[in-house]
Amino acid sequence: MMVTLVARYPCNPCGYRLKALLLPSMRINKRSMRSVGTSIGVTDRICPECGTSTPPTDRLAYRLTPDSAAQVSAYRLRRWPELAKELTS
Repeated sequence: MMVTLVARYPCNPCGYRLKALLLPSMRINKRSMRSVGTSIGVTDRICPECGTSTPPTDRLAYRLTPDSAAQVSAYRLRRWPELAKELTS
């Protein structure tokens, strides 16, 4: 399943929150996800506020976008119906 992951990181000079997107193919498990194959990544390299080139210096913490989270949740509920009981508890 293709999902969209997003991360935010600060511009070093001005602190503006830049965005990084990652589009991996993921294998969805009952309680985890693993990337399989290659992924496509896009990162803001030039800050729109101050115009400096600021690549990310640290590892980024990516999160699922709301649309991708809904797709993963729907897939898990179809594949493992018993998870619905855990979500209501």
